[in-house]
Amino acid sequence: MQFLSRSEWVQVVLCYEPPGRPAEDRRVHPHGLVCKRGVWYLVATTSGED
Repeated sequence: MQFLSRSEWVQVVLCYEPPGRPAEDRRVHPHGLVCKRGVWYLVATTSGED
């Protein structure tokens, strides 16, 4: 988990496809991972949400 503690310096580019819209690349700043009922979720912000 040491990687997640340094995640404030990490930027990740994801391909996100909102329902009914074309896919787009998004640069996010990961804060951590959450596992709920066996499904892993990335908790992150984009530039405008900090």
